[in-house]
Amino acid sequence: MAKDHRVKLDVWKRALREAKLDGNFVEMNKIYNNMGKYYDLLGEYEAALECHNEELKLSVQFGSNEDVAVACRRVGDMNKTLQNFPDAINAYFQQLETAEKHNLDREEQRAYAGLGDVYRVRGDKFTEKDSAEDAKESWEVSERYLRKSIECAQKLARSDPERLEMIQNATLNLGLVKSSRGEPRPAIELMADAMEIATKRQDSVAKYLVSYNMVIEYINLEDYEKALEYAEKGLKLSKLTGDEASEAISCFQLGEINAKLRRYCVSAEHYRRYEEICDPEQKEEARELCTVAAKRVAAESRVRKMLKKLENGEEVDSPKIRGQIARLYMELSDYESAADHIQIRLGLIQETEDGGWDAYTETLDELVNALLEAGKSQAALPYAVEWVERMKRCESLDGAADAFYGYGLVHEELKEVEQALDAFKSSYELSVRASDLHLQRRALSKLVELQMSVAGAGAASKYQELLDGLPVAVESSSTSNGEDGEVISIAESINEADAELSPPVVRKRRKAGSSVSPSEAQDGALFRSAHSDEDLRSRTRNQSPPAGSDLSDNEEVNLHRQINVSKQLSLDNVDPELDSVCPTGSKDWVIPSPTPTRRLWMPQTSRSTSSSHSASGRSSSTTRKSPTVAHPRGPIADWIVDEEDPQTIARKNLVARVLKDGYGEDGVLNAFGRGLDDEGVTELVESARNYRGLSVLDLSANRAVTARGLEALFHGGNVFVYLKRLDVTATNIGADGFSAISDAISASANLPHLRELLVGYNSLGNRPSQTAAALSRLLGGRRKYLSVNLQKNFLSPEFLSALVQFVSSMEASSKYPLVRHLSFLGNSDRHPLPLLGSREAVDSLLALVERLEGLEFVDARLCGLDSDMVPILEDRYRSIIRLV
Repeated sequence: MAKDHRVKLDVWKRALREAKLDGNFVEMNKIYNNMGKYYDLLGEYEAALECHNEELKLSVQFGSNEDVAVACRRVGDMNKTLQNFPDAINAYFQQLETAEKHNLDREEQRAYAGLGDVYRVRGDKFTEKDSAEDAKESWEVSERYLRKSIECAQKLARSDPERLEMIQNATLNLGLVKSSRGEPRPAIELMADAMEIATKRQDSVAKYLVSYNMVIEYINLEDYEKALEYAEKGLKLSKLTGDEASEAISCFQLGEINAKLRRYCVSAEHYRRYEEICDPEQKEEARELCTVAAKRVAAESRVRKMLKKLENGEEVDSPKIRGQIARLYMELSDYESAADHIQIRLGLIQETEDGGWDAYTETLDELVNALLEAGKSQAALPYAVEWVERMKRCESLDGAADAFYGYGLVHEELKEVEQALDAFKSSYELSVRASDLHLQRRALSKLVELQMSVAGAGAASKYQELLDGLPVAVESSSTSNGEDGEVISIAESINEADAELSPPVVRKRRKAGSSVSPSEAQDGALFRSAHSDEDLRSRTRNQSPPAGSDLSDNEEVNLHRQINVSKQLSLDNVDPELDSVCPTGSKDWVIPSPTPTRRLWMPQTSRSTSSSHSASGRSSSTTRKSPTVAHPRGPIADWIVDEEDPQTIARKNLVARVLKDGYGEDGVLNAFGRGLDDEGVTELVESARNYRGLSVLDLSANRAVTARGLEALFHGGNVFVYLKRLDVTATNIGADGFSAISDAISASANLPHLRELLVGYNSLGNRPSQTAAALSRLLGGRRKYLSVNLQKNFLSPEFLSALVQFVSSMEASSKYPLVRHLSFLGNSDRHPLPLLGSREAVDSLLALVERLEGLEFVDARLCGLDSDMVPILEDRYRSIIRLV
């Protein structure tokens, strides 16, 4: 299509040269008109505007009054497309003045329609800039001009062939104004009037455009059945006109709506069709949508099977089963069903008296978040209170900060601002004492937001200063409850189905004035992720001419624009369970009083000595401060030393370069493949003492690092207290090093926040009993979450058998394991038998999963499993064990 437009444009350029040679200014006027239209169709709007300006000059000198009015309108249209609003408004007023002066009724109507549309677009643009008053004023002006354009159209002779089209377009645009102003019901009524006129005119293109807009309005009203009705109408109309671009949009809409209606198979079919016919630029996003849809279908099937087994008595009801069902419902964004099953799980878990992070408390956390997602904040309140009370019974600063944050979210949803502020203040104070930068940032952001809404920028300034002063130590993303969360890199062995796969849903109205329709050169308000505040917009071109345009000016050019959708899919893959771990300790608590009327609860730990609290509620003596992250650029040059020992010089210089090149302000220290040895790791730890707040340490591909080099990590003091990811893949630590890591993690003082451990390519299978013993110590832990990756370690059936023996000797209280995700990926190289090369090995794996009630996912891909054994594993633990 673009190639044809370019060819025709070249023809008009040659015609222009000939007209200039002949001095035929009237012909030049027509040629500039056609060149401008082709440049418009090619998306070269600046060139189109230049052509129409030349057309206007020639019309003033050599054309009729109607030519001048038409040229003014085209200049206005192009300036509107380029969002040059003052120039567009000026051009439309020139058109209106010419039309009124010379009794050009049609152009008078089109001028009013153009003014109404440009003020509408201008108002939507003000909304994006958060200029609510300016937007409101623009929409009021727009509505006034559009109503005037309808009056002018109604005065035209009934025999006028363009009369109904003018009324139809102006009515639709008036509906868009109502939509932008947050008045969906009046908008729908006006769009229905436009649909009636389009039906009378038998205009399929206009009917499609109205149907598209009706879908958006009903989605904003969460009336998905009506939205489905109009989306199906739009699909039929697009097929009738043979417009694949329109059909692609309709398929996309139907995929989204059917997902909201829990019709996942139908949704997947529409997404597949969307992938087939969408523009090449959208192919990747379309494939992602199809992948998500397929996972929804699979998740729904798994839920049905699990519920049927429970109903038939084939499965014993347990916290594990209910947790899996709830997680699947969360993936499907069915938060009410998820909350129901989490409540059942809560009732099945034995509550402990000491509080802290155990299965019961973690389930309270999940239940509060699920109820908030389901919009049941009142129902979440008692569980949030219980969550906070349990955290008070242990010395878990970061856990308590997290609990108060959830408590604050509940009060925020209930519009109880004062209680929410108190909760977020408590969360901040606790996170300061816990030295958790992420929790501090999260609480301060809420305090700034609430104070701004209640008392204005002045009251929020102190919290904004604290927020601006925080060092960057963690990377943020969006968690399942819509708030910032730490992005923890999960190894490739983690089950993709365990990630949050909430379907993208249609964007709800952010403010009165959010654009919800396709219009010329304007962002259409379409869809966003279920757990993100970012809008997923689709850029669309008007599928019918804007009000005031005409198709009769030149039969040579077809002005029906092709729709060009560009949609961005944002999936939140942050596991909601990746939060901070709570250490155990003393249970002495102090309640400071920041104000005479409100009291903020605060723990006092063994790290504080003789703390006294000022009237502001802050400790006036020694407490743990926030971790500070010193940027390495300054002192690096000073660390490059000049000593007599060449090896020492080389090692220190290497470490200096690693810190300079590999350290990032997000708390990541990347030493991948830098040639470090044990002494180098020791030097690295010693030099990194200025870098508190390290969250990721990558020592992979340093083959000279052995178990001895890891000792520095475990005796590094506070350097690695916030470490969340340790990667020693393809080093030479062996079974001794893995045992040392296991002992360190099992001890409460070392690596308390570790979430992911990667120990692949270390030949741990050479000592199966020692490796199994080390892993069993991790499995017997009591902390919240850990992912262990043991891929490509030549593990054997002997290892699995030893592991089951160690696990079977665990105490009953250790059934809730520290390791929740476990990867044996690629252990197929052991001779004579790979990891799952025998029926006994398969039985061992089943016994392991059966024993470990908290184990959620095992990656057993490429482990030498015989095809005859696949049904045995899939029949019992399809949702846990991944084989393909």
